[in-house]
Amino acid sequence: MILCTCEKPSVAKDIAKVLGANKYQNGYYEGNGYLVTWAVGHLVTLCYPEDYDENLKKWSFDTLPIIPKQFKTKVIDDVKDQYHIVEKLIQRDDIEYIVNCGDAGREGEYIQRLIYQQAKNHHPVKRLWLSSFTSGEIRKAFQNLLDSSEKDNLYEEAKARAQADWLVGLNLTRLFTLRHGDVIRVGRVQTPTLKLIVDLDNKIDHFKPEPFYEVYADFKEGFQAKWIHEKQSRFTKREDAEKIVNKCDGKSGRITKLETKEKSTERPLLYSLDTLQKDANRIYGYGAAEVLDIAQSLYETQKLITYPRTDSNYLSSEMKHLVPGYIDMISTIDQYKATSEQLSEQGLTINSRMINDSKISDHHAIIVTENIKNHDLSKLSVREKNILHLIITRMLCAVAKPFRYNETSLEAVVEDETFVSKTKQIIDLGYQQVEVDLLGKTLPKDMELFHVTNGQSVSIDSMNIADKQTTPPKPFTEGTLIDAMKNLKKYIDSDNLKNAVSDRGLGTVATRAGIIEKLLQMKVVEKVKKGKVPYLHATALGHQIIRLLPDSISSPEMTAEWEAKLSEIESGKIKPEIFMKNIQLYVQKCVSDYGSVDKDNQIASQKKKYPEKEVIGKCPICGAPVYENSKSFYCSDYKNCKFSLWKENNYFKAIGFKLTKAHAKKLLKDQKTLAKNLKSKKGNSYDAWICVEWTTPYPKFTMEFD
Repeated sequence: MILCTCEKPSVAKDIAKVLGANKYQNGYYEGNGYLVTWAVGHLVTLCYPEDYDENLKKWSFDTLPIIPKQFKTKVIDDVKDQYHIVEKLIQRDDIEYIVNCGDAGREGEYIQRLIYQQAKNHHPVKRLWLSSFTSGEIRKAFQNLLDSSEKDNLYEEAKARAQADWLVGLNLTRLFTLRHGDVIRVGRVQTPTLKLIVDLDNKIDHFKPEPFYEVYADFKEGFQAKWIHEKQSRFTKREDAEKIVNKCDGKSGRITKLETKEKSTERPLLYSLDTLQKDANRIYGYGAAEVLDIAQSLYETQKLITYPRTDSNYLSSEMKHLVPGYIDMISTIDQYKATSEQLSEQGLTINSRMINDSKISDHHAIIVTENIKNHDLSKLSVREKNILHLIITRMLCAVAKPFRYNETSLEAVVEDETFVSKTKQIIDLGYQQVEVDLLGKTLPKDMELFHVTNGQSVSIDSMNIADKQTTPPKPFTEGTLIDAMKNLKKYIDSDNLKNAVSDRGLGTVATRAGIIEKLLQMKVVEKVKKGKVPYLHATALGHQIIRLLPDSISSPEMTAEWEAKLSEIESGKIKPEIFMKNIQLYVQKCVSDYGSVDKDNQIASQKKKYPEKEVIGKCPICGAPVYENSKSFYCSDYKNCKFSLWKENNYFKAIGFKLTKAHAKKLLKDQKTLAKNLKSKKGNSYDAWICVEWTTPYPKFTMEFD
């Protein structure tokens, strides 16, 4: 008999059907020489401290650090019945070999190997490696089974990741909770991720707009140009801008540069999981974990897409000849028929931007499967349709032409001052036509041509100064946070830290959504709905945790370094023992440096749970403290209460009222505040009392006059 162990019942059912194991038993399928059983995710987990020693159940400085000489595992109570079924099958004497049918990634490898070790397996193991769950791909993969040893490094990396998370999370959570008196949960990846959010929140909250000025000139020859000097176009003082206007207004000059160059914008790459999550968040407002769940359903249940937990945006050279066939399959769907046929007629672009073996580790980019041509897509849920729509659209963009255009650059010199302008003339919309047709993107348009020649004399007809101000950075969405976790360098100000995290990230493509979800569940991060895509903000508790933890714990630098080392374990460049030794030394040093009570912080936390924020007043809904951020005054328990008092709303804009902190305090205390110098529609000034009724979900505002 050949025993196949899968990760989920649904997968086992699909594999059993292909293998002819059609007889259902209690917890497995049997037939045609095969036994097909399943886990339900994890059946086995790392032991808890008290499993090593009952005395370790109590949290104490004296027992830290807790570093097992050898990590032990145990069966998870909730799934022990299924585990014992799998164990009994593994221990059968008539098993020729086992096929590991776990998900084709590090977590799937780890789940199955823990089961084999716990069950004391003595049979040979082979590995099924699938990129899609179509019947044809399953048959093909069973004809090309890998030896289990080919994925040893993948397992070692997954094991080191799990054990490192155990050592860091357990020891540092106990350490800093004991030190400060409040529960402070620390995670190897989640804490640096929280710090990214806290740092951005602080940057937004403390942002002070700074005015700047730009000078524009309208020329009698029919074009507008902006003043520039050595690539700088801003003035910090208005009087300096006025000097340029006084110097040049009404004066003549000459065109010193007029050149046209053909330029292009390359089509986007195929989707990896993180780029799919980012677009789905931006376009549909879906959370990262939600996108992963939907993609997993399209992969496992619907069998319409390939393996979604991939970090690659490319296909292998072996797949190059298959691409036209995929486009033909897509053309059988009415929604995509016209676009795909037009692309085929124009000639598909299939080059190194799509095909690159060197940029594929375990799995290629996410694409559709052959099942797409026979599936009744109307039976998909709205979310499944939307995610599939993004994947199909991206495949069509990937085989389209680049977006090509002519860019004409103009420079005019007047009184030794330089003014510049550019126009763009479209040559070929290329992939942007696909986005226009399928995603509703705004059609780019030609700009008006310059009707001047190089060396021509020109005259300024009028000039104006644009009063502008700097704007704060936007808070994270789930999509931009995943991008930050992947590309830390772009989101860090310190040059030293930029160099330290170059080409490194936090977590993996498969774990980042779970990390964000965990932060939300811990209530250290919350979603704030504004428009279609919710923003992520750290709660007061999240700010408090980062404030109390030393930078060496919360900084992304060290975690990014660890992620790089974990990748090297997978590639076989370093031994896992070296990595784990460094983790142990790090934990020991933390305990040595911080293994005592911080009485000041304990007293502060007991007196005031949220010491880092000014209390504006009491929430009129639940009575919790109200705090201020850049956009609103909000309840500290916003996750549950949902109360916020926005600084700008349509009512305030209509009457020309600006809600200040002083006004907010009065409204929260007395339900009214005196507003002076309001403007009527006729432009007259008046004073009035702004009154509020605390209705939900939005407060109701009225005016009273003395």
